[in-house]
Amino acid sequence: MYTEPSFQPPPSPYRLFESGVIHLTDENKSSRSGEINRGMSIISRDGYLAGYVAAVVVDLIKNRVISVLFNRGRQVVDYRLVSVDTIEYVGEYVILLNINRAYTASLSEWRGRPD
Repeated sequence: MYTEPSFQPPPSPYRLFESGVIHLTDENKSSRSGEINRGMSIISRDGYLAGYVAAVVVDLIKNRVISVLFNRGRQVVDYRLVSVDTIEYVGEYVILLNINRAYTASLSEWRGRPD
């Protein structure tokens, strides 16, 4: 009896984790690290609370955090992705972005895969 072969997509090179460490370099080329954890607040450059960290997206091939997945509200399910390139500062409980409120609203929606 012939059975149709089942298609298995290749494993994604990206994974979600509750926390991760990113390395930031400022305009003076000085480098520092910051740990991102689930639940941290994400604030835009103009002081707007953009949301709360849900996970970090790790590129398993490069072994580094490439994006942060965040929910825009505690009562609404609206997940967005922000690249680590837009992160200006990582504190103990807060992440400061180098983009303004209007730009945070246009960030990519999460559709279940980081690619």
